[in-house]
Amino acid sequence: MTAESRGAVKHAEGLRWLVDYARRQGRPAGRVQVNFGETLEISDALRSYGAADDPRLALSKLAFDVCTRINRATPVTRTGLVTLAMLGVDGRSLTAGEVCDVLRPLRRYAEARELPGAGEISQLATADGVQATLATLIEHGVVRCYDRGREPVYAIGHDNELVAAFYRNGVIHWFVNRSIAELALVRAAEEEPGSDPVDVAWGAAFRLRDVLKFEFFFADRDRFRQEMREELALIEPTWTAQASSRWARSAGRSRAPGR
Repeated sequence: MTAESRGAVKHAEGLRWLVDYARRQGRPAGRVQVNFGETLEISDALRSYGAADDPRLALSKLAFDVCTRINRATPVTRTGLVTLAMLGVDGRSLTAGEVCDVLRPLRRYAEARELPGAGEISQLATADGVQATLATLIEHGVVRCYDRGREPVYAIGHDNELVAAFYRNGVIHWFVNRSIAELALVRAAEEEPGSDPVDVAWGAAFRLRDVLKFEFFFADRDRFRQEMREELALIEPTWTAQASSRWARSAGRSRAPGR
């Protein structure tokens, strides 16, 4: 896939391709997880999306619904989190302990949300556990290690950023809403006195959603609002009791673009 993204010819995929792909992997590198997303009754969904009036728009909404359900069933993995952490440090080399430090808020967030696969990432709580995942990535040529100093340091291998991104992209969607919520709160805090911070935060959240909608699959607007409320409840557990009614009123007035 990395070669294809750089212009190589895409080969036809099929059952034979799948078997050959599995054989080329060498020794097993982990466990296969099969999760099933929320069920969807297609005829009911199309009807609710207004297929009778605009079939193309209804089909587009159905596709987005399917993709968001797939995302919600996709587990976080150790290799995905480690590559997410290492791609976010601007190419610096890190010790296993430093990788562990970068991972700590990501791991705690995944555990607090009880994300699929969260039980599998407890190994990343220690430097030794991180080293085991780094060893797997080294074996597959994704990460390189320099061990001639006082302590081994690790970095994404040369020209392997796209390969690392393949691992990272399997988990990054879990952190998009949290990032939007944090940025919306920062925007509200920076607003001039006299403005309603709740309105400002909602507007910022929907503008970010609109900017990112071509990169990530978002739930529909109503569910997105609920997801933002859930993120805020994690950031500030007492928020719901203090301000949920204000956010509910503000949500009704929000006219920010997005889908």
